[in-house]
Amino acid sequence: MNTPGYQTPYGAIAFTARVERPGDSLTVTLTFPGPIPQGAVLLKCTGQGCNPIQGAQLSGNTATFQVRDGGPLDADGQTNGEV
Repeated sequence: MNTPGYQTPYGAIAFTARVERPGDSLTVTLTFPGPIPQGAVLLKCTGQGCNPIQGAQLSGNTATFQVRDGGPLDADGQTNGEV
């Protein structure tokens, strides 16, 4: 993935998940094949650019963050039970 100003050694990650009730949140945990470098930032990228994922916790080779159905990290932006 080519993200100006950033290095993306593991490329892009996309996923779809369902939540029990529309509007619920879920915890996403990403495990990378190697350690996450000091000072790294997890980004959400759209056609309008990339922004840091607020509240993402990076430790060792794992990144963890919350996604709320219909919230700013939900790609469709709809409260429909799917993120």
